[in-house]
Amino acid sequence: MRHASRISRRRFLATFLGSDRPTQAAQRRFTALSIAAVKKAAMRRAEACRLHIEWALRQSGANGRPISFGAAAEKLNERNIQSVKGGRWWGTQVESMATRLGLNPPRPRLCSEAARPYVNAVWKKHPHFTVTQVIRSLAPTVILGERMTSTLLSDVGTPLPSAFRCRSA
Repeated sequence: MRHASRISRRRFLATFLGSDRPTQAAQRRFTALSIAAVKKAAMRRAEACRLHIEWALRQSGANGRPISFGAAAEKLNERNIQSVKGGRWWGTQVESMATRLGLNPPRPRLCSEAARPYVNAVWKKHPHFTVTQVIRSLAPTVILGERMTSTLLSDVGTPLPSAFRCRSA
């Protein structure tokens, strides 16, 4: 199968360029044109779904946090909105289309060392808050999960062990 596709590509190049054996420069031009055509088609498909993608990313996620790509795909599937190729939506499709369209993706979660000052500030103002209330008070600017928030709340005033610190980038 691979051999047949190479032969057909060579025949196409020969027809396209007018010679039996195309030069490397001609092959590079052909490859560049092919890549440009694929990107243009992908952009057309993304633009066709722009309204659906924007709507899905505007929905709220759990505990008032921004929605994840996977949850946005589920929202589209719940509404029976077909994907570009007619099937179900997946988080990776939503992510790639949002990136292609230049839409702001959901913010990633913070590592525990970066989240500690935020949790400490909320705890000083409201020592009676539960984990869920701390998460909601920080959303949507700081995205935290329940486990990390409860760990940080239990460690209020004590330094975090070095094994749990986030790696520097």
